[in-house]
Amino acid sequence: MDKRLTLDQVANRVYLSDYYFSKLFKKETKLSFSVYLNARKVQRAMFLLKDTEMSIQDVSNELGFTRMSYFSQTFKKYTGYTPSKFRHNK
Repeated sequence: MDKRLTLDQVANRVYLSDYYFSKLFKKETKLSFSVYLNARKVQRAMFLLKDTEMSIQDVSNELGFTRMSYFSQTFKKYTGYTPSKFRHNK
């Protein structure tokens, strides 16, 4: 979770083409790889925002987001809250 993980990297790690891995992953989980990965990252972010004093920027970096704006946008998409609103409403 703490790295910029890509479909291609994971597929290569298990010796499958990215296309085949993507199809297999979706068949087994009913989710695309990117949706699954972002959902897991948001779950981890929720924990870090509630249970640590890490800054929102540090949480974003910890989870491998390259831009704070993309982290905030993704977090809000999955939770309905911005990271700062979520932290203040905990």
